Amino acid sequence: GGQIVEPDGTISINNDKDFTAAKQSFQKAWDLSEGHDFDVVRGILNATAQSPKADGQYALDLVTQFKDNRKNRKYELTAADYTAMGNVYANLPDGGGKAATNYETAESTDPKFAEAFFQEGNLWDRARQDSLALQFWNSSISADANYAPALYALYSYYRIRDLNKAQDYLNKYMAQSDDKLNAQVNLVDVLYLQKEY
Repeated sequence: GGQIVEPDGTISINNDKDFTAAKQSFQKAWDLSEGHDFDVVRGILNATAQSPKADGQYALDLVTQFKDNRKNRKYELTAADYTAMGNVYANLPDGGGKAATNYETAESTDPKFAEAFFQEGNLWDRARQDSLALQFWNSSISADANYAPALYALYSYYRIRDLNKAQDYLNKYMAQSDDKLNAQVNLVDVLYLQKEY
């Protein structure tokens, strides 16, 4: 039953500066699920991760409450769950280590879950560790050759370093993307940089 409330939380967390309304939506969803539906918890984690200003600790505390409830013992956290927790940790001061640990747990839980590798790549990118960022973005493509966000990250990386590689990733991205216009603009950009116009 969390699905009904989840979008409310997501909408308000993006439009509400103090996050009280979002938190109320989250708490309502949590209460309705009686703390037994991890889809609700994951929805709260995902919404919280969208904003660095959100109360990440509140969302992580719900994970702890869920895990501490004996009735939830049968539930095994999925790669998506670990990735959602990693995304929340990534926004916390000094949360990078725990974010990486959660991404790595997600990756070993499901080696085909491309988002975990992609998000870990972003974590390293923010830390200005290019070689590690590339390693994880490439792992994301190995997990799922059509994972558009990683294709775009690789295009962006190579755009100022290796135009042939950039164009290759952009073409793959365009094949996956619903956003054809934006992709065309990027292609024009690459062609312009290559001076092939």
